Parts: sequence; C-alpha cells; structure tokens
Amino acid sequence: MFARHGKYPLAPTVLYAEVTSDLGRLVALEPKTDGQTASRDDVDPKRIVYYGESLGAAVAVALAAERPPLALILRSPFTSLADIGRHHYPYLPIHPRFLQDRYPSIDRIGAVGSPVLVIAGALDRVVPPDQSRRLYEAAPEPKRFVLIPDGDHNDASPAHRQRSIDEVARFVRETR
Repeated sequence: MFARHGKYPLAPTVLYAEVTSDLGRLVALEPKTDGQTASRDDVDPKRIVYYGESLGAAVAVALAAERPPLALILRSPFTSLADIGRHHYPYLPIHPRFLQDRYPSIDRIGAVGSPVLVIAGALDRVVPPDQSRRLYEAAPEPKRFVLIPDGDHNDASPAHRQRSIDEVARFVRETR
C-alpha cells in the first residue's frame, strides 16, 4: 500500500479512509459498495508491505496498528501533526485539541507488530530528522533507522533516491 501526501490531495481523515478502503478491497476485508467482494487471488494479505512518506507515513502507522502488514516502511515520518505544527509555527498556540486530524504516530507506533524501517534525510527542512528518530525509538523491535546524510524531504538527487530504494529493497528482502 502506498500513502503519500502529494499523491492524495485530500484531508487527512479522508486520506486514511481512502487507503483503508483500498486495502480492504484489495484483500477482501471489506465489500465493495455493490456488496461484492473485490479481492485478487494473486494478493496474499500476509505479504503486503506498507510504505508511507511524510503525512502518508502517519496514515501507514495508523493502518499498521490496526491491520498489521508484513513490514512498515516510513520515509520522513513525524511524531504528530501537533509536533510538526509547533516546529514550523512556534509562535502559534498549536495544541492537539485544535486539530481535526492529529495523527499521533508517536502514540500508535508501539502497537505496530511488524518490522519497521524509518528513513530520514539529515537536511530535511519539512520534517526534522529528530522527529523521525523519535518515532523510530518508540517503535518496537525489529526495526532499522537509516539517515541519508545529504537527504532532504523531497530528494531530487538520483543518488539519494537510489539510496532509499536500496534500503527499502534490502529491508523487504530481509523481512520476507
């Protein structure tokens, strides 16, 4: 499953509902609107890996806490929307009760029973790497943290993209 902020121009609650619905139809966990199930015989629900970037990582954590995947891969995850809001707007009184969608990944990651890979860019200006590291530290074992030294939030460098791809491929191979 793929959850990425830029791919789904939706509010976070809608984003989570869309991803959950897509997963449900893929593995026949939920019926289609016409009452028919929409599973694929070539999809083994025990071999699905969730991958989420930034806001999509928060969606992937929430989903993994409810429906465990084979593995969970998070690129530039934040600890919560309130924490990332306070980082970018320290002069505003950002409190979780003021947010419609809180995405408290730091509170949910402990319920994930799957291996976790966290990838962060050391130069990320959107999600500070210390937030990604805190989320990693809160995750249960087995887990791995990869810091890309010159990586930013939206890496344009082919070398940075390739490093992320290589780390993901190695993690999935080792998890199977």
